[in-house]
Amino acid sequence: MKKTIVREYRLQSPYIKEKQELTLAFLTDLHDQVTGEDGERIFQLLEKQHPDLVLVGGDVVVGKKGCETEKAFGFLKKLSETYPVYYASGNHEQRIVEHPEIYGEVGKRYEAAVEELPLLRLRNRKVQVEKKGIPLTICGLEPDERFYEKGRRKEGMVEELEKRFGQPDRDRITILLAHNPHYKKEYLSWGATVTFCGHYHGGVMMLGKRRGAISPDFRIFPAECGGIHKKGEHAVIVSAGLGEHTIPLRIHNPRELTILRICALQNRKMPVK
Repeated sequence: MKKTIVREYRLQSPYIKEKQELTLAFLTDLHDQVTGEDGERIFQLLEKQHPDLVLVGGDVVVGKKGCETEKAFGFLKKLSETYPVYYASGNHEQRIVEHPEIYGEVGKRYEAAVEELPLLRLRNRKVQVEKKGIPLTICGLEPDERFYEKGRRKEGMVEELEKRFGQPDRDRITILLAHNPHYKKEYLSWGATVTFCGHYHGGVMMLGKRRGAISPDFRIFPAECGGIHKKGEHAVIVSAGLGEHTIPLRIHNPRELTILRICALQNRKMPVK
């Protein structure tokens, strides 16, 4: 079993009262590494963190020709029977749905099965909820496929977000689940309170807290493979993820359960840890 750590961050919010604290667990890029000791380890770590919500950032499956989804479904079933779960897509879920000419009916069947689980599936959908009396908006982005193409960032991500969700709600904490961290600048400009990303698996080898060796789109030393990135009062958190595929290699780059604790403002500042 590969090493798995808990990486914790803290933010402050005016929508949280003194002595309150909201704990969010973020799981991404599991890629079928959810059974046996791998799955047990995830649930053991979650239990110790006592999350109020669990956010799933996509790529629970491995989207390849002839892929199976039973492991992913079983994991999500157990997870959603234990915690409130909000599940957005990664590129693997998106492609098995959008390309039946390659993957057959597996995507359609998977989505139909997941819809029967006690979780909220967020495919270009946002929901408003309250937890501990704290107002939240949670958005799950499934962008146009061109935003996953290799090479330079494509123009129009802010417009894509506005088309899907309008403007971020300003009277509550807004959470954006956006799988691809290549567009962190655009997520910060759009203005969610916090955006959660994955996709890069820590860049195979982590060089410090943020930079990796190589990204899935074959960029060398990308600067958004992990860590927290800020612009004013807005943050993007990138997780190294809980699984891998194709290149099952991690160097100074353990699998990661990401925890965010949001508490009340102190001295009217918004520091992070």
